[in-house]
Amino acid sequence: AAVNFGLYKNAIRSQERAAATAAERAAVWGGAFGVMHDAKVLSRRGLFLTELGTTATLLFAINCIGDDDLDFPSDAAGPALVGSTVGLLIMATGTISGTGMNPARDLGPRLITALASGPKVALGPTPPWIYTFGPLAGALTGCAAYKAFKGLLDADA
Repeated sequence: AAVNFGLYKNAIRSQERAAATAAERAAVWGGAFGVMHDAKVLSRRGLFLTELGTTATLLFAINCIGDDDLDFPSDAAGPALVGSTVGLLIMATGTISGTGMNPARDLGPRLITALASGPKVALGPTPPWIYTFGPLAGALTGCAAYKAFKGLLDADA
């Protein structure tokens, strides 16, 4: 987040000066860091569920890809498969949710925003808890779903 701000500071500040409200200033920062949602398309509950679902999907896929008991392609294919999963999830939900999938992806930019423009802008229109607890709940859900899936596979063996 600090490197991104350092690289694009002038553009961020220019857009921030043109913003009329704190919510618009927060949107500038959210856009600069890629973590923001479109409130016209997705409610806060919808955003939470989207974060939960994308993270659950990612963790389920990571568990499948990394499980040596499953007959997946070689270990060398793992990073490409995980990266492809992340890319597909971002393509599917990025424009409406920002696709956080990781609390640090929101926390770092919020801290930089708070330092550069104050806490009111950093907290913005999207509550920070959504981008923290959505992915945490999603990670637990994805791992639990994988464990249940694996149990079904093991029961059939």
